[in-house]
Amino acid sequence: MLLVAGALTAQAAETTDAGCNRETVTVGATSNSGMMDCFITGEKGQNWGYEIHTPANSTASLDKIGLCISNGNEAATSLRLSVNVYDMSGFKGDKTTDAFKCVLDTPVTLDSHAASAVDGKLVYTLPDSIVLPDDAVVEITIVSDDSNARLWYDCNIMGESTWTHVADGDSTVWMKTPFASPFFVQYTVTAQ
Repeated sequence: MLLVAGALTAQAAETTDAGCNRETVTVGATSNSGMMDCFITGEKGQNWGYEIHTPANSTASLDKIGLCISNGNEAATSLRLSVNVYDMSGFKGDKTTDAFKCVLDTPVTLDSHAASAVDGKLVYTLPDSIVLPDDAVVEITIVSDDSNARLWYDCNIMGESTWTHVADGDSTVWMKTPFASPFFVQYTVTAQ
């Protein structure tokens, strides 16, 4: 079943289905390696948005999200996340905006039982794929609240840019940040 939802450097061609012109693409952290150890807390409300632009004459569907974790990082196994999708086609600029339009009726919530640990990654498989807008931001938000938990990952301090939204008075503003994040988004591109 598909839910129809109305740039970061990507690791493309991770898998290619030659008969169907289908390609799996990963955006964000692709491995748990880097020059330094960093952590995020398990504080509720933290969010990261990954920019995805679908090639012409193709469709993209979101399949999985996850995070790269350091060994012995048990706190990550109880992490509860939500996924939301925004259409950014109306965005003109490069750093801040309020022009993103939410395309899901409700965010998809993923409990820890939906995750599996594979090669230093905690991978959450969505219950249903989500068809993405041509210009999308996929947002990952921590919905559990364990601000004492430290989720360790290895990275280079300046990573690929992600979007985050913050309250600005009565409205929400999206800002692009250059900092490394342990999260990734995996989607499938199908040529039409």
